[in-house]
Amino acid sequence: ALLRCSANAGCVAYSPDGKVLASGGDGGAVMLWDAATGKELRRLVGHQYGARALAFSPDGAVLASGSFDATIRLWDAATGKELRVLRGHKVAVCALAFSPDGKSLASGGQDDTVRVWDAAAGSELQRFGNQHPGFAFDTVAFSPDGKTLAAAGSEYIVRCWDVATWKELKRPEERQDCFRSLVFTPDGKVIVSGGFDKTVRLWAAASGKETRLVKVPERVFCLTLSPDGKMIAVGGGEGTITIQDLETGKELVYWKADRDGVSGLAFAPNGKTLASASGNAIRLWEPATGKRLNPTTESPDTVYRLAFSSDGRRLAALTGGFMYESLRLWDAVAHKQLWRVADIEGRQASLAFAPEGKTLATCQIDPAAVRLWDAATGAPVGRGEAKGSGFGGVAFSPDGSRLVSGSDGDLIFWDPKTMREIRRIKTGKHSTGQIAFAPDGETIVCGGQREVVSLWDATTGAKLRDIGLPIQWPDFFAVSWDGRTVAARGGGDAPGTPDMSVRLWEAATGKERCRLRGSRLSYAAAFSPDGRTVATAGADGDVFLWEAATGRELRRLTGHLGGVLALAYSPDGKVLVSGGIDATVLFWDAGALQPARPQPAADLTAARMNELWETLAAEDAAAPYQAMAELADHPVQAAAFFKQRFHAGAKMDGKQIAKWITELDDDEFASREKAMEELRILGRQAQPALKEALRGEPPPELAYRARHLLEKLKDRTAAPNELRWSRAVEALERSDAPEAREFLQALADDASDLSLAREARAYLARLPAP
Repeated sequence: ALLRCSANAGCVAYSPDGKVLASGGDGGAVMLWDAATGKELRRLVGHQYGARALAFSPDGAVLASGSFDATIRLWDAATGKELRVLRGHKVAVCALAFSPDGKSLASGGQDDTVRVWDAAAGSELQRFGNQHPGFAFDTVAFSPDGKTLAAAGSEYIVRCWDVATWKELKRPEERQDCFRSLVFTPDGKVIVSGGFDKTVRLWAAASGKETRLVKVPERVFCLTLSPDGKMIAVGGGEGTITIQDLETGKELVYWKADRDGVSGLAFAPNGKTLASASGNAIRLWEPATGKRLNPTTESPDTVYRLAFSSDGRRLAALTGGFMYESLRLWDAVAHKQLWRVADIEGRQASLAFAPEGKTLATCQIDPAAVRLWDAATGAPVGRGEAKGSGFGGVAFSPDGSRLVSGSDGDLIFWDPKTMREIRRIKTGKHSTGQIAFAPDGETIVCGGQREVVSLWDATTGAKLRDIGLPIQWPDFFAVSWDGRTVAARGGGDAPGTPDMSVRLWEAATGKERCRLRGSRLSYAAAFSPDGRTVATAGADGDVFLWEAATGRELRRLTGHLGGVLALAYSPDGKVLVSGGIDATVLFWDAGALQPARPQPAADLTAARMNELWETLAAEDAAAPYQAMAELADHPVQAAAFFKQRFHAGAKMDGKQIAKWITELDDDEFASREKAMEELRILGRQAQPALKEALRGEPPPELAYRARHLLEKLKDRTAAPNELRWSRAVEALERSDAPEAREFLQALADDASDLSLAREARAYLARLPAP
């Protein structure tokens, strides 16, 4: 049977008696399988994030698992009971190895340390650090006699220690580009290593001298030795497995195992079976021939990307292996596949529906290109060469007049009718792996592979701001349908802390609004069209619904058998779809899952209303976000209060602004500072009067302060008063009350503040037709 994993498989290990096969990957559970039948025996649940390393104790009684959550867990291999948790690593645990007597457990981590633990007590016995911080230990191994511990990783050297004294021994004299695996031969005389430089090297364990170098076709992701020590099995980054003769270095067998890189290999104790971990399955092979031993019908395609047409009647998907080789279209109402384009040339990285619904766009890498497809038939109808490589996002502008793709950090604009490149924004080191337009079409959001999500002016190409994320690989982001909020996976409060909560960020300021606390390792997020709900999903296969205003968990949806990689709401918000590693797309009744709107609470006092009004202008984003939620719960009061404030502001008719400008040259320093602050808070509304004040020959102090204020206004971050009104409008939109809509309609018709009018009109345009 196919050993189908619940998430991307990353590691595999046989029990010493060969009866049980353990696997781990991106999902939090460690899977135990009957090695003879492929039947799932049990799931070991405890890690918050995926398992990256596995090791059975020599007697087979204990299974150790190391995780991205920085913990090592010891399990009773017979019952699946968790025995203890070893804590000490700061970030992911990459490698594990038991000593031959089973008394010690060695671990290597991304925190630059190798640690040795008392396996029975769970206490840390020894710790060794890297000479150069920032280099992980990806592999550890004890010699067969238990006298030597070896470790290596991204520091490009092998390090060995005498277990009796824990003194470091002589290091190998040569270096290898990023060691991924090393093992001792059964006699302990030779260390075999593999790395990203596409080589397998043999070293004399006693002297550290390199004795052989064998080149292999791909980067080495993993390697292992047969139990008799005669064969080396090498897993490649492009999905191949190579079997070499240890004595001669000759290649014996070479075969394509999967579309994804082979991340884990393990020989059965009898040497007759080789297990490989890649994609979403464990595959079994005859090492002498490369013959597949569990050749069931190959698992269906993983679902990586989903996109609804603008009318919500069709659903497009990218599916396949690593980078996505098939494009599919379903009838989203009848749930029937309409067509499929299989084995597309090039790797398709992203997907977008044109607003008119007649065209689909995909962005491919290596070579970089944008491809257009007829949504009715799946036929190719256009192509643009991007001249580059790397992960690329793709998005249509809301009016469909522009198509933007990402390649090598560039945002490339295309005319969808001719596929002619119009212009290019060079973002420098910013990632363009995912791209989205804000609903107004004036802002582009991009990110996905670096610790920054960035916002760009779609017209001028100027960078508006960065949203700095405390994690290097955020993987995804989602933009709310009103463009005001960005959801992205965060990181810990301190460097290395494995807090992967999804966070909501204010697009106008780039600051954090709230966290979806309790969210796990997520791969996807989506906002409901009304902005009230955020859906997230990830490695454990569950879909979570969160209240966007508070970050409170609303529901947990179970149904997937593997990690979820894609989420999308239908434009009317009635359907949520999810797809992932289990090769299924699930349709959820989002309308039935939507929480009821809260009943109006007791009226707020005048003092509280004024307090909330002041909070809306705060420089941070978290407190105003909470204030907006409270105001949205009192829409009648809020609408009346904002109406009064808006008319009071409109009556200013420039006199107060002129007075503050005059006071910029007041004799009293305090008066000058107060006027300066009031004008700063007012923002762009004061800009015309400030420019007028500089005509002629104003007093030097006034001129200096006026120029300073105008220079600050060049900053594209909104002034406090502008932020306050934008947040006030958002609070009213969130309430969706008749009184709120009435005031927003008045704002839309008012010409005194064009930015507020635009926001109000955008909201009214999103409302369904009566």
